[in-house]
Amino acid sequence: MIASVIGKTFLKEYNRREKTDYSAEEFFDKIYHPLFYDHEKYMQWMTNSPFVQGYRSASPPDKTIRLEKLANLKQKISGDDEPDASFAIGFPAAGETGTTSGQVTTLSPVVEDEDIYASWIGGGLGIGIKGGFSIYFNHPEILWKVYEGWNLYRNFLEEYDNLRPNQIDTWNGQWFSYACSKEFNAAFPETGMRNALEPAAGGNIQFKTQQWTEVMFGIARQFKESQITGYVFSLGQMNTTIGFIPFELPDIARPLQFYSELFGENDFLDSTTKITRMYGTAHSFRSACQKGVIGTSALEPKDLVQYMQPRRGRAKTPDFRNADQEKEITFKVYQTWLLAMLNNKELWDHADNAAKAYLEYVEGSKKASRQRTNAIDQILDATNKRTFIEANIEVIENAEGVAQKISDIVEQIHLMPEDNFRYFKTLIKFRYAFWKNQQQGENL
Repeated sequence: MIASVIGKTFLKEYNRREKTDYSAEEFFDKIYHPLFYDHEKYMQWMTNSPFVQGYRSASPPDKTIRLEKLANLKQKISGDDEPDASFAIGFPAAGETGTTSGQVTTLSPVVEDEDIYASWIGGGLGIGIKGGFSIYFNHPEILWKVYEGWNLYRNFLEEYDNLRPNQIDTWNGQWFSYACSKEFNAAFPETGMRNALEPAAGGNIQFKTQQWTEVMFGIARQFKESQITGYVFSLGQMNTTIGFIPFELPDIARPLQFYSELFGENDFLDSTTKITRMYGTAHSFRSACQKGVIGTSALEPKDLVQYMQPRRGRAKTPDFRNADQEKEITFKVYQTWLLAMLNNKELWDHADNAAKAYLEYVEGSKKASRQRTNAIDQILDATNKRTFIEANIEVIENAEGVAQKISDIVEQIHLMPEDNFRYFKTLIKFRYAFWKNQQQGENL
């Protein structure tokens, strides 16, 4: 029944902005149905609803049949039967044995017709993301921004004969993230959306499904709340509900903020799409939701773990040699996520100082450079605070001019929570590899 709540929240915002006083039924009759279903190509496919019963893509319903389907829906809504998923969005299936039926109860909750019409309105406001899920945000401004894309989607369906219909949630995901981006052009909103099209089966085209990170980056960029709750679900032949998930917006925005601050805003703006699409790729969205709250941890980039402490074998060493643009961006994304997990920008300078001190130590003795390199490698391969500190003892004893700098690093690690150790040590490893590559380039 969350769709009804979403529909009512949106309708209140619509009436406020447009200075109208529509009921849910009036909005459905005057705006929603004409836009979504009074066309041969629907904007949304609601399984088992009157709109899809008897629908054949080869001969879609004409105006007369569409009116009959609407009348059928209205008759069901105004009838005496308890609401079910065939005519009330998000409600359980009829009966007690359906795969999407609710728990059996002797209670008979009173559901007004307005609630059912509101569920249809809310049903068009889900934000689709990769993984087959959609998200409802019970937030007036977010719902309004989603709504602002409805008419444009209808225009696309009318413009492209081979455009796949019934993609409203997918459209909402692409539209919302684009409308919240710096690339959005209000004068020509369709321009950016054309970039979201991709080939589909049978020579058709369709809208690509958006990553959840792009949607959340957009929300974090546009809205000032510290936390926002989304309802994660999937409606289809089998309904799936993950439930209410809190999204920590400052935590989600932090890696992008660090990227812009550390590597320059121009660098960030030149490659924004490439950068943002790398975050949150290590795990599925479902897995991220299993943590109960989504923040920086859920934004872990794919393959970073091989540079940390993999379950088997030795951690990989970053190699900055001959790095192309894609590799450079990837390594920058890795480092900003590590720093965001530490949630302390000052640790960037500490990691840099550590890396430079270790390099200075290696260069301090040409005769024993291999031995010293091995000692630093042992430090950077340490799997916990204790082994890290122990590996530094020998280095400090022979560090000469950088002994104090390395002692400061050890103290920093000693005072650090164990959970933060692997992030900070991996960040030092990246900075060490970076400065080592810079040093070798200068010596050529």
